[in-house]
Amino acid sequence: MNTIKFHDLELYHDDDAFLPSTISKFIVDVPNVKDAKVLDIGCGIGPLSISFKKNGAAEVTALDIVDKHIELVKKNAEKHNVEIKTLKSNLYENVKEKYDVIFCDVSGIPYSICNVTNWYPDNVPTADLTGNDLVLKVIEDAKKYLKRRGKVIITSTTLSDQNQVRKKLDQHFTEWSMFSKIKKWNVIFEKHVPFSKELEECHKINLINENNFFMKGSRKLWSFYLYEGTA
Repeated sequence: MNTIKFHDLELYHDDDAFLPSTISKFIVDVPNVKDAKVLDIGCGIGPLSISFKKNGAAEVTALDIVDKHIELVKKNAEKHNVEIKTLKSNLYENVKEKYDVIFCDVSGIPYSICNVTNWYPDNVPTADLTGNDLVLKVIEDAKKYLKRRGKVIITSTTLSDQNQVRKKLDQHFTEWSMFSKIKKWNVIFEKHVPFSKELEECHKINLINENNFFMKGSRKLWSFYLYEGTA
């Protein structure tokens, strides 16, 4: 079994497990989880679950559909002396409780791009060709599993259609008063990331178009967002 570094954490990792992304390192301290009951959907080997617990979460449940990830979360929680509950589930399928914070980092990358970049091991589920099917499902059903005034936090990127994501947030996290529309979601974090060699290749073979990035000088940059919706 190998180990990797994630901030100041050393984590157990295997070749058939998903590596924590560079983006995960940027957002680890963004969600306010102090004293919160947290559900981490798409937990991988547990970097964010463990970080949330160390950042003051009252309770953290690490959810994933991959057996290897559940196994490694347990080992990594024990290694860092934190209590993390684990739950094997296909999104909300086996979820029975309600949470203060639902954090979602399931794949938001189109299947075609995943095939070229090899970012995901073969046993790890990826999104469909739109890149949005898993993310939209999490948004659609989030309120069923949130406490009153609980928050769902969604990761997404411009490699998938952000208009589709924002439309779904509007549908499920907008309320109407007698006189006005009350928007209950917003972007809480934004990061622009230069193309890797793999993404340059995707662009060359037309898997990525001008809607997926912007130019800064001679560099192509794609964007990463954290959306927060309040129940």
